[in-house]
Amino acid sequence: MLRGTQIRKTAIGSFIFILTEALVGAGLVLTGNTATTLTAARPFWMAGHLLNTFILLAFLTLTARYACCEMPLKWNVQRKYFGAIIIGILAIFVVGISGSIAALAHMLFPAGTLAEGVAQDFSSTSHMLLRLRLLHPITAILMSVFVVFLAGWIAKESGKEAGVVRWSNTLSILILAQIAFGSLTLFMLAPILLQVGHLLLADAIWISFVLLAANFLSSSPHTPAFDDVVE
Repeated sequence: MLRGTQIRKTAIGSFIFILTEALVGAGLVLTGNTATTLTAARPFWMAGHLLNTFILLAFLTLTARYACCEMPLKWNVQRKYFGAIIIGILAIFVVGISGSIAALAHMLFPAGTLAEGVAQDFSSTSHMLLRLRLLHPITAILMSVFVVFLAGWIAKESGKEAGVVRWSNTLSILILAQIAFGSLTLFMLAPILLQVGHLLLADAIWISFVLLAANFLSSSPHTPAFDDVVE
């Protein structure tokens, strides 16, 4: 009964964010923020679109998980675990938003060579988007290291629960693959095909993190003892 209730909730959440995804896409078109058009609001539209996509993917992932007869999530966890998961979510969001800005900058201000692109990033006369583009590789590396260690810590704290360990390893492998793919995308001057692959890997990383957190929250070793709850 509980699982059925959870499926309904996540399915409704999926439906809501499918609608908002369509609305954001329509907003981009209606405000003219498409193709090579650049407005002051476009970076915010891009960031909003990405965040909406991530939230939609999270609801779809949890709906599929519940449909596979997985256990419901337990929210009565110690604060350190809940806080760690929230920080991990924020880390992935930060990298995703900086990536959307970098992709937009690559599309609007293409460079002929890598050296030219780097010069654009550091030039005081360059558009703000170009100077912000450098944030993506920096945040990607820092946050990737953090999320890999976080995934390992969560797996350890779960008591090496099989599902948690599996998704922890999957997440770490995908992050390493993404760093390599992102480097290739950068050196190839971000062609559209590689950007699509880069985004696909980003979505896979996000889904893996959602499943890692879901498996952790549905396992029992981390649930606070009765005495801790009473205190």
